[in-house]
Amino acid sequence: MGNGGEEVSMKILILGSGGREHALAWRLSQDSSVESIQVLPGNPGMLNISKLELIPGQLEVGPGLVTLIKGLDPDLILIGPEAPLCSGLVDDLVAAGLPVLGPLKACAKLEGSKVFSKQFMRDEGIPTSDFEAFDSFDEALAFIETRPWKGDLVIKASELAAGKGVVVSRDLEVQKQTLHNFLRNPDYEVKAREVVIEQRSPGIELSVFALCDGEDFLWLSEVRDHKRLLDGDLGPNTGGMGCYTHPGMLDEKMKEKVIARAIKPVLEGMKKRGTPFKGFLFIGLMIQGDDFHVLEYNVRLGDPETQTFLPLLKGDLGETLRLAANGLLKGASGFLWRDHSQSALHIVMASKNYPSLDGTPLLVNQPISFDDGAARANHAHSQIFFAGVKRSGENLVNAGGRVLGVTAWAATLEESRVLAYEELKKIHFNGAFYRKDLGLKSS
Repeated sequence: MGNGGEEVSMKILILGSGGREHALAWRLSQDSSVESIQVLPGNPGMLNISKLELIPGQLEVGPGLVTLIKGLDPDLILIGPEAPLCSGLVDDLVAAGLPVLGPLKACAKLEGSKVFSKQFMRDEGIPTSDFEAFDSFDEALAFIETRPWKGDLVIKASELAAGKGVVVSRDLEVQKQTLHNFLRNPDYEVKAREVVIEQRSPGIELSVFALCDGEDFLWLSEVRDHKRLLDGDLGPNTGGMGCYTHPGMLDEKMKEKVIARAIKPVLEGMKKRGTPFKGFLFIGLMIQGDDFHVLEYNVRLGDPETQTFLPLLKGDLGETLRLAANGLLKGASGFLWRDHSQSALHIVMASKNYPSLDGTPLLVNQPISFDDGAARANHAHSQIFFAGVKRSGENLVNAGGRVLGVTAWAATLEESRVLAYEELKKIHFNGAFYRKDLGLKSS
């Protein structure tokens, strides 16, 4: 229902093509407030969702994209990936009078510039680790050679790096090589004009998601991500190899601290800068005992965190997003809530050689097969979300690093884990890779 009690029947446009966008479309298709869903450009693995249409096109920010979107006449626009947000797409859509939920470019710098983000945290009194920022390789090298902090250093590319621009090490030679790769190596996948060097925060990592309307927010879920490629949290950082969430990951006392010291300061800080924060706020936390540090902010839904917690959201997601876009979240908590009787686990299936940081080509264009119609079945407690896929004749083939993921949800994390791995074993393509240890640790 709308604010005045009128029936809402929305046409929603989702921009993006990955598993996060698939999960959004899948979840929104269940809402009575949503009449139809368009995904630009989407991927062919999404096509078994009811109400859904794929729109061909490229997410290149500029007048052409705005014109294309305007012609589709959506009632609400959702932007999945970070790059268009950081390039100012929301500003362009707002200027064109189009209904969009997402942060302005000035707010998106929280993700698009690690240097800006850390300085914002310092300015707003948000707890974060000690850091220094550099745009000079020589100055950064001289800094790390002073061994400024005991233990590990964290070196981050300031610019967007698809989750791959972070290296944690206490080895000076690894640190030197990382600075060289980020700032000077033209053949390295991650390229940066600036780096942040910070002291590693001890503790347990956790991601929190909030929906914001410029003034108010709605807590969505907390999720634990596994970014390392290999079992045991070894190997290089990736965009994420899987996630889980379960009741009790965050007690009420800690939740209130996170709200007071990590969410509200963003809303207040951006409002006083004249750029109120609207959209999804993703807070990466490091929790130690009864305290925490903020590792990072992202300004969109995470991938694969979204695929993990969206199945647990009850109520009308579409209507809640419409209210947020219009600054009307206050008093709307009854429209959407997390089912705290359920746990969920998501496992990513990737292509051989992912994340290909050294330039080794991915093994792609491999046909994907499914036992017993796994891809088509409407499972009550599990779902496949497609990402790096395309169609070749009658088959789906892998076309990227993270190809797909399976989410399962149940009363306990262990039940979710068993079900997710059972479903994953029904999916096959040459070179397929996934971690085998997700969900074994529930702390």
